[in-house]
This record gives sequence, structure tokens and C-alpha cells, in this order.
Amino acid sequence: MNRYQNRRKADVLSESQKLRERIDGSGCNAAVDKLIPILESLKSLENEECVLRADYDARRAGLEAEVCELEDKVESGSHSESLSESLDSLLEMSLEKLDSAKKELAGRLRAVLLVKRQIDDVATQAEVIQYVVNFLHA
Repeated sequence: MNRYQNRRKADVLSESQKLRERIDGSGCNAAVDKLIPILESLKSLENEECVLRADYDARRAGLEAEVCELEDKVESGSHSESLSESLDSLLEMSLEKLDSAKKELAGRLRAVLLVKRQIDDVATQAEVIQYVVNFLHA
């Protein structure tokens, strides 16, 4: 297994070096240098999104468990005023949690979209070549 990992690491490093040489040869270093931190930022935001989704799923599961518990209480016939009050307070807390989660996810989505727009602003290799050709013929 260790030999396989070393071989895989060497292959990845070799491919990375070949890619860097192609980038250097194409003359689009500035675009690639600008793109790398943006892609790292995107990856970081995607990881944060996964963590938030896991947290959201955990909260949702907890709320679903509370709903099942309340349904069991209603079915068992305990229709007291305290049950109504606890339902109201749980509903209010749940709505607050939902609003908070929506705001947090909306903020993350805005950040991810901003990074994707920045990635779209970086010139592609074909665009750089076209600019160079047009510059040389002008």
C-alpha cells in the first residue's frame, strides 16, 4: 500500500510539473496565478457549506424527533394547556432556528457565487492566445 501511495504521489507531482511547464509555455501565468487562490477559496467555501449542511441536517433530525415526541403526546390524550404552551414555544423556537439557518445559508451562497464570478473573470487559455495573436498582428 505504501509503495502504491508513493507511486501515486510521484505521478501527481510529475503531472503537476508538466502542467506548470505548459502554463509557463502558454504565457498565461498571471491568469493562472490569479485563478489558484480563487479556486482555493471556492474549495474552502464548499467545505464550509458541507459543514453547514451537516449541521442543518442534525438540527432538522432533532426537530423531527421533537415533532414525533409531541405527536405521541397528542395521541396519548394529554390535551392539557401545558401541552399547547409547549407546542407554541417549540414552534416559535423552530421558526427562529429556521430563519437563522436560512440567513446563514444565503450568506454562504452569496460568497460562493462571488468566487464563481471571480473565476469567470479570469481569461481562459484560448482567450489569452487570441489576445496575443491580435496583439502581434496589430
